[in-house]
Amino acid sequence: MQPSDIAIISENIAAPIPLTDRFGEYIPRKTFKDSWSFNGAASQSYENLRGHYDQGEMDAEGNSLYAGFSVGDPRNHLHREISFVAVYNGKLGILSEVELNAHYNGAAGKTGENDLSDSQFVEMAATLQARLADLSARYPQTDFFITHGNKVTLDGRIVVNAFTPLLDGELPGGLRLTPEYKMVMISPYFVSGEGADITSCRTLYRIAVDLEELVSDMAADTEETAA
Repeated sequence: MQPSDIAIISENIAAPIPLTDRFGEYIPRKTFKDSWSFNGAASQSYENLRGHYDQGEMDAEGNSLYAGFSVGDPRNHLHREISFVAVYNGKLGILSEVELNAHYNGAAGKTGENDLSDSQFVEMAATLQARLADLSARYPQTDFFITHGNKVTLDGRIVVNAFTPLLDGELPGGLRLTPEYKMVMISPYFVSGEGADITSCRTLYRIAVDLEELVSDMAADTEETAA
């Protein structure tokens, strides 16, 4: 993948739609309906998931009210409080996102000290696209992209994202374990073998860590340049 192939999203209609928060609790029905009911695929996935896996919610402090999630529940694959169950391009999967300490709202211009000018954003976006393209080569089943602007992110913050569509009831390679309507969600990076567990995936965890490291490296580079 070329750096220019890494999408830059600033419109709500093109952005991922979260079905859970970062602790694995479902978005409240009213909030979901008010914000995202326009997307049929997301609405269907939301209701299907709640029908199959309406357990495992957390208390106000983020502690699990149950021993764990059921086998096949996509919330098994959430990591490091930067991951969500989401729908993107009509597919259900795991979204990991990390914010940069920078904002860009396009035509709205600069309104704060961390807001970038057009030229600054173009430069930062090109750097991010190059680094995300490197990650894309390492994780071919994952879509990497950039979001920004107050229609998509909080206060227009620049965010790097990784979205991995999950397989529904089948293993990588096509071996089907259950009918699709069972919604047994499996990582596309699952590797069969002794001790293999479809409820966890080290690669999805690694993707989240690599996104965090990418942003940390960007911050360090910026500080070094400023010095």
